[in-house]
Amino acid sequence: MQDQGILADCENTVQSSIDGLGGLDIIVSNAGWTKFTEFGDLDALSEEEWDKCFAVNCKGNLHLLRKALPTFNANPEGGVFLMTSSIAGIGPQGSTMGRYISQFFYLTSPRRRPLPGSRVVRTCPSSEHLPKEEMLMPKPI
Repeated sequence: MQDQGILADCENTVQSSIDGLGGLDIIVSNAGWTKFTEFGDLDALSEEEWDKCFAVNCKGNLHLLRKALPTFNANPEGGVFLMTSSIAGIGPQGSTMGRYISQFFYLTSPRRRPLPGSRVVRTCPSSEHLPKEEMLMPKPI
């Protein structure tokens, strides 16, 4: 089992996929970590839990993409890095403050700098069970 919060595991996941498949066209990154807490309580997560949240939810994607980019760039059609997220990144909501902050980063960071030879796609599942005004205008903390 691989842990997306660990650099070596991320690199091994990509390399073993390339070796086993003879190349790589797409990565679907669906890993995430959270701990359910009182949302506004900044002390609810320990230092180790904040680190794990960012390691899995943010840095893991960076590690996967860095390892895959040389292969993506060598592909005639490039490559696709598809990241799934959660509605926690849309506004201050979710299971914990750490999850919200990491998901916000997750949803906004890749669009800042396009990568040649690859397409970075972020997807966030719909929340049809919430009224639209709650999705767009979360309650203040």
